Amino acid sequence: MKQIKFRAWVGNEFLYCDVLQDDHHAIKKFWVAVSSAGMVPEQFTGLYDSAKWHDLPEADRLSWIELNAGKIGSSEWPGREIYEGDLLSHKYGGGLVECEFENGEFFTGDVSVLDDSLRIIGHIHENPVAKEKV
Repeated sequence: MKQIKFRAWVGNEFLYCDVLQDDHHAIKKFWVAVSSAGMVPEQFTGLYDSAKWHDLPEADRLSWIELNAGKIGSSEWPGREIYEGDLLSHKYGGGLVECEFENGEFFTGDVSVLDDSLRIIGHIHENPVAKEKV
């Protein structure tokens, strides 16, 4: 089943919402927080970056294990979820691209969203200087 997930930068952190998994109260709380902060939610692309389990900071590994109870670390690790607004590096030209959603599809400039070398290096809200380089 397709995942329908959103996140939004509120204050100095991301809030997340999984439309198919969260209860009605949690979904409403997400949308109220996003609206009152004046932010636009960003959608999960359904794709994952090429980050390797052993390259992740320990805090990221522990967070993933906690959120995915019953899965065992690196053997189940798909990579980081790619959302709109993520800044991605790639092996073609070594530049940065931003994941955007327009006209019903996700795109990353001239680089395919299916490129298996894409790695999340930041986000437009966390790193506006890098956003200017895109």
